[in-house]
Amino acid sequence: MIYKILKFKIILLAVICFSLLLSFSYKQLLSFYKLNKEIENKSSYLEKKDNSASAPLLCFQGAYKLKKSTNISFSMFPITSAIPNSRHKNKNDKFINFDRFGFRNSNEVWNKLENEFLILGDSVVFDANMENNELFTNNLNENGVINLGCAGNGLLVSLYLFKSIIDAGYSFDKVLFFLNLENDLSKDTMREYESNQFKGVFSKSNGNSLFKEQKIYSNDYNDFVDKSFKEFIENTNPYRQLLESFKIENFTNHILSIKEKFNFNNNILTQLADGSKVKIKNMPHNHYTNDAYFLLLKVLEMITFLNSKNSAEITFIIVPSREDYSLYPGLYILSSNYI
Repeated sequence: MIYKILKFKIILLAVICFSLLLSFSYKQLLSFYKLNKEIENKSSYLEKKDNSASAPLLCFQGAYKLKKSTNISFSMFPITSAIPNSRHKNKNDKFINFDRFGFRNSNEVWNKLENEFLILGDSVVFDANMENNELFTNNLNENGVINLGCAGNGLLVSLYLFKSIIDAGYSFDKVLFFLNLENDLSKDTMREYESNQFKGVFSKSNGNSLFKEQKIYSNDYNDFVDKSFKEFIENTNPYRQLLESFKIENFTNHILSIKEKFNFNNNILTQLADGSKVKIKNMPHNHYTNDAYFLLLKVLEMITFLNSKNSAEITFIIVPSREDYSLYPGLYILSSNYI
């Protein structure tokens, strides 16, 4: 009997170890495939960009990552959109178009200073997998709608774009800030703040606005793309990175990340900004850090100041995280692409 139990435990341990190794290998090979695909897409765009090739999607998060890996700096303005006047083939093999600033509007919207709606947010309002005629901002049927959303944009980039477009003389009756609880505060907004690319966003004086300098922004953007794409292609070796990824510490981190997913201790306490402590399970997912809280207060204060120039009706639309959705098991989720 003891022999059978011991044999069972050994087999179980072997199966667990093999499963961990298999999942780790799959993860590294998937990263290898994605890196090769990224190099292929960048090369194809540089070769055919004058012939309306499919443009890789950057937005701020992608552009900043590229900036750090290639040491190619932004020029006058940080990149906060897709490539201006480009088009992108999405997963459905459909092309979506970007306007003169790289957002999902027609170029005609920029001819009008007074508008009904301004929309700000991340992939929820950008949605590269949705065709132009299906995007909700193109179907509001209101008196002027400008969508300044881009994939991965956090609240700080949204504030920067709001300030830029107000400083450029545009006005709106309604401003919608889409706030994605999955990552906007805990990851994207904090990353934007730590990048030091938006130092002037809390200044109450008018600054340089990309919406006043369309040609400069577009030319600088294309110059950044040319230089950074070439640098990335020339200095990225997927095979070397694949070999380096199979290190003991990476495998250890993989095991720890899996272990974290099975951590069911819901009684862990976290300290709030006022010093009180509450259970993490009672807090919105990823939103209990003091830094994120104080940054949110600064952003809200600046939005209030900017709106004193505009007098718009401002609405924050909260998109729940996966963790928040899990509290309501019977709730139907339209698409996991949004969270």
